[in-house]
Amino acid sequence: IPFPEYDQKKELLQQRLDRYEEIEKELVGMIGDIEIFISEVSDSRIRTILRLKYIDGKTWREIGRRYGKGPSWGYKKIEAYFSKLS
Repeated sequence: IPFPEYDQKKELLQQRLDRYEEIEKELVGMIGDIEIFISEVSDSRIRTILRLKYIDGKTWREIGRRYGKGPSWGYKKIEAYFSKLS
């Protein structure tokens, strides 16, 4: 006995899964690019802050606490760093 609704839902789920796999591949590539960018930053403190934030997923508060500073300290350091690059 055919189940058209089931087959339709199954096909939609497979399309979503395929798209999620494509997105995952793109994200893995972006993460690699971010890691390369961070590794090329010459200032070790800025490099560490970037790694903590964008690779390890730490909050600005956690980063500030690690250095004994306030919650916006790391953000301000990164903002100043990128302002110099512009």
